[in-house]
Amino acid sequence: MSADRATSLLGARWTCALVSLLGAFEVLMALGAGSALIRVVGIVGGLALAAAPWVVGRARGMTLALLVVGTIPFAALTPTSLISPVLAIVAWVLMALIWAVPGLFPLGRAQRPLRRHTRRSTEAI
Repeated sequence: MSADRATSLLGARWTCALVSLLGAFEVLMALGAGSALIRVVGIVGGLALAAAPWVVGRARGMTLALLVVGTIPFAALTPTSLISPVLAIVAWVLMALIWAVPGLFPLGRAQRPLRRHTRRSTEAI
């Protein structure tokens, strides 16, 4: 494995891990909420946010749905909190980085070894 490929793979995993950590923080914030509705929305949203970066290469629509479910409802239900909107903004920025950099997230795509196309000569050597 080349150094460039190892670096990009490590970078992709760290970025995804950071987004998943934001989902875990959302679950922790939800557990401390006063309302049962906010708790349920926060726990479901946190789990969705934690899963979002790991399905990027498989289905972009699913990733977007998980990101929306993971950030917007909890931020909307906690208008007096400063942390939940900041968490949502940071999660969207990190996911935009994962989407924007081609090849940054190679885990979702089937990795095939590079094939060298060689023509078999019909002439005898």
